[in-house]
Amino acid sequence: MLDTVRVTFDNGEVMTTDYNAAVGREGIAKYYMGNWFNLGVEGDDMHKVVKVEFDF
Repeated sequence: MLDTVRVTFDNGEVMTTDYNAAVGREGIAKYYMGNWFNLGVEGDDMHKVVKVEFDF
């Protein structure tokens, strides 16, 4: 079963994605919150997650 999470980065960009609900909200929040992700397409564009939402 899948659930949905909305992740906001420090540059204001927002990503909505599905995740395996068996992992749980706490596990997904821990995976994203405060961590850095590369949003670049042709080059590196590293941004930190500043907000994780489940009920939106």
